[in-house]
Amino acid sequence: MVLEKERYRMLVENLPEAYACFQAVSNGERQPADWMILEANPAFEALCGMKREEFVGRKVSELISGAPSGDFDWSIAGNLAPPGDETLRFEQYSKTLDRWFEIAACADLPGCVVAVFRDITETRKKEELLRRSEEKYRMLVENLSEVIYTLDENAVITYISPNIESIGGYTSSEMLGRCFTDFVYPGDLEGRIEQFRKVLSGVNEASEYRVVTKSGRIAWVRTAAQPVVSEGRVTGINGVLMDITDRKRAEQVLQDAYRRLDEIIEFLPDATFVIDREGVVLAWNKTMEVMTGISQEKMIGRGDHEYALPFYGKRRPLLIDFVLLPGTSFEMLKGELKNDYEQIGWRGNTLYSETFAPETYNGKGAYLWIAASRLHDAEGNVVGAIETIRDITDRKCYEEQLKYLSMHDQLTGLYNRAFFEEEMQRLSESREHPISIISADLDELKYINDTMGHARGDELIKACAEVLGRSLRSSDILARVGGDEFAVLLPQTDEAAGEEVARRIRSNAALHNERHPAQLLSISVGVATAASREVLLKETFKKADDLMFREKLFRRGSAGRQLVDTFVTALNEKDYLAEGHAERLSALCLAMGEKMGLPSFQLANLTLLAQLHDLGKVAIPDQILFKEAPLAEEEWEVISRHSQEGYNIAASFPEFADVADLILKHHEWWNGAGYPLGLKGEEIPLECRIFAIADAYDAMISDRPYRETKSREEALQELRCCAGTQFDPELVELFLTVLDEKDEGSF
Repeated sequence: MVLEKERYRMLVENLPEAYACFQAVSNGERQPADWMILEANPAFEALCGMKREEFVGRKVSELISGAPSGDFDWSIAGNLAPPGDETLRFEQYSKTLDRWFEIAACADLPGCVVAVFRDITETRKKEELLRRSEEKYRMLVENLSEVIYTLDENAVITYISPNIESIGGYTSSEMLGRCFTDFVYPGDLEGRIEQFRKVLSGVNEASEYRVVTKSGRIAWVRTAAQPVVSEGRVTGINGVLMDITDRKRAEQVLQDAYRRLDEIIEFLPDATFVIDREGVVLAWNKTMEVMTGISQEKMIGRGDHEYALPFYGKRRPLLIDFVLLPGTSFEMLKGELKNDYEQIGWRGNTLYSETFAPETYNGKGAYLWIAASRLHDAEGNVVGAIETIRDITDRKCYEEQLKYLSMHDQLTGLYNRAFFEEEMQRLSESREHPISIISADLDELKYINDTMGHARGDELIKACAEVLGRSLRSSDILARVGGDEFAVLLPQTDEAAGEEVARRIRSNAALHNERHPAQLLSISVGVATAASREVLLKETFKKADDLMFREKLFRRGSAGRQLVDTFVTALNEKDYLAEGHAERLSALCLAMGEKMGLPSFQLANLTLLAQLHDLGKVAIPDQILFKEAPLAEEEWEVISRHSQEGYNIAASFPEFADVADLILKHHEWWNGAGYPLGLKGEEIPLECRIFAIADAYDAMISDRPYRETKSREEALQELRCCAGTQFDPELVELFLTVLDEKDEGSF
């Protein structure tokens, strides 16, 4: 017995938990009203922070009242009560110590209680943390848009979050304990069972299927699940479920839209195809099949720019790829795109262009008009692009034909005047100087057209074009600039080289006439050169034109001219035109005309007038024409008729129609005292007013049988005196200026 007590004492003394023995203190009704501490172990001493001597033999009420020293909360022992046959267990919190204790009390002896105190503060903290964590998890699960569920190995629902009601209409309590297949749409049941088995076997996968709601409505859900493993064995699955009904409806709407789009695309008259954002072909219509020779079956689903092969024979981006680029990337590539595409640019959200695709129609090639646009979903996101292609080969050929016709002469195939002037403008700012210009004119074309018909005239025009073309280099620009007029631009050609080209033209024309005696050509040619950009090419062209007209005047080609030459020869035989009278008149008239800036045709008329003004005098008797004494009145009447006679002769030939009228009026006076019509002032043609001054001056300084020769100063004074009566006063002043600017020996 002693040994057992000793063992008991040793056990109590070495317990890690605090131990104490209490004796009940009864009140007057023999009920326990307090407790007295009889015994305690070292662990209890440590717990209360007091020595045994301080609390053994004292009542708990005394210790609670604070009589003893120390920080121990004696109230934790105040809840002791006489236990029954079983151990009494309870937990007590000490506010003073801020700790939790588990107290186990049992009867030891009658009226005594043995209590063991264990500090469970850390355990309670862990339990509180766990509780709070579970609460957070519960709140998280219950507030997720997704549904969290757990199935056992038999597919019975063991947990499902409350928000399942928003999907299926069932509360979580209504679904617990039921097999999940009870809610699956029958058409999807087989697949769901198979997927459940896969998850149990360790395959984690997501799937979509339909469920039947409480109201009988069909809803779409998406689920992802994984197996639950406990002690090495799969006991069920955990999963997440989300409502995708709205997405499925949107997808269906989009699919319907795509189907309708496919139907529209399929029957569009233009070749059309669609790609997604990754460049995979989604649509390829019948017109595209015809254009490329590639069927829908072979192209749909293909990517990596395979759709470019039937257009260019190689994989490369098309316009449809560029519309998918961000704006900045497109702007960076825009310059490069111009190498492959014409007129590329945006109109709204569509990119337009034109190009030539050499491999279309089995390698025949075609000009294409292209429009490409982005495709967007309902939220505005880019989902792909569409490209429409139209064969514009016929239009392009027509445009090229129109362009050719706009720049070329239809009869000869040479460039026309519009192109010639554009090139002249372009070359004026170029580095091609010196630039020579040739003006060429087919003589007597109007006469041929009037007498032999326009068909014969057209043959001569084509023959002239051929002769000119054979005489030029490939870099020279030959144009037909009028009915019988041609012009040539000779880049990098100085004056000597230009004259050589003119000689070659004349030589080739002569060779043509030898070979084609029934199709004789007479070509008048003028050449002028712009040595640098400071010289305007328009002025150079005008100078070449003037020189051509001068050559035309002195050519001997027409029957009319030959007849007139006969008359002039007759006058020469009478020695009337001795000492170069006609040549001096021409020089004087041209000097004045050029000073006034007259056009070429008026300069040409002045030259002819100088040569032919006295044509009518061939019929005047020599005794009157060369009479040294003053003429009688009737003799003046004979002389005055030479203007009308000259007019009659010149007017009988078409090429002298313009100058005939001038011959008639070249003796009219400014004041109206002239003959034969008595015209005055500006009623007199300008050429006649110019000629009258030059003719009077040359006559005064030349020998005439009826008067003495005057000096230059005397002649000029006479002109001043007659200004306003016989001569146009302004033109007299101009004539004096011209003489001052020119060397006297020049005329």
